[in-house]
This record gives sequence, structure tokens and C-alpha cells, in this order.
Amino acid sequence: MSNDFSAVFVRRKQVPGLADDAVWREYMQRHTGKRSLKDLSPAQLGLLLDALAKDGAAKGGPPRRASTPKGDQVALIRQYWADLAAAGQIEDADEARLLAWAARQLKRPVDRLEWLSGTDKSRLIQALKGWLGRLAKKAAGK
Repeated sequence: MSNDFSAVFVRRKQVPGLADDAVWREYMQRHTGKRSLKDLSPAQLGLLLDALAKDGAAKGGPPRRASTPKGDQVALIRQYWADLAAAGQIEDADEARLLAWAARQLKRPVDRLEWLSGTDKSRLIQALKGWLGRLAKKAAGK
């Protein structure tokens, strides 16, 4: 997570107008629903990094996530799923519901996330990030 914080600090400096602390906290509130980095979930941190990149920050610098084994994609999918459950979007964040959702997204049966290809895992991650992003926008009143 500290690598992600480093990326935020680097990218914040690259976006004009975000040097002022009050402006920065409002920016974070608008994109994540939170006003402090320490309060952000991994999904919200990703949304913040994406917003900074969209607003002109270079995607270079510290990586969003260090290169990790493929198994970490599964952990990220589960984390985003848990974030959605915590936000009240999913009634029960159990594995069976996650697998059923994944099967609908991929339009084929999914027995285990670990058995999916990297491409399929990436598709699920992007779908979950989109869902979380829409929630953040809704929470921000957009």
C-alpha cells in the first residue's frame, strides 16, 4: 500500500491546483467519498490514482501495484467484492455469489477464480473497478 501512497504523492504534484491542502481534500472527497488517504480502501485508492491520471498526472513514477504473482489478481477481485458488500451493493459477499457474478460477466461457468486466465481476471477487476467508480461518483453527487 505504501507504493500506492507514493504514487499518489507523485501524481498529486503533477496536477495543477492540487498543492493546496483544502483543494486536495475536496478532490479526494469528490473522487472517493473520503478526505484522507489513510481512510481509503484499496479500491478507492485505485479510483484516486485513475482520477489523477485522467486529470493530467503522468502514469510513470511509482507503480500502482508492484508486479505480483497472478494469485494476487484473485485477492484483488475478492477485495473489490468485499468493498462492494461493505458499501451495501451486495447482500452477501460469499464466494458462491462472487463466482455466480463472475460467470455472468464472462458468460460461462466459473468454478474457481484461481483457474481463470489472466485476461479473464483482468476483465473482472475492470468490471468491479467500474462498479466502485460509479458508486463513488454517485456518493459525490455527480
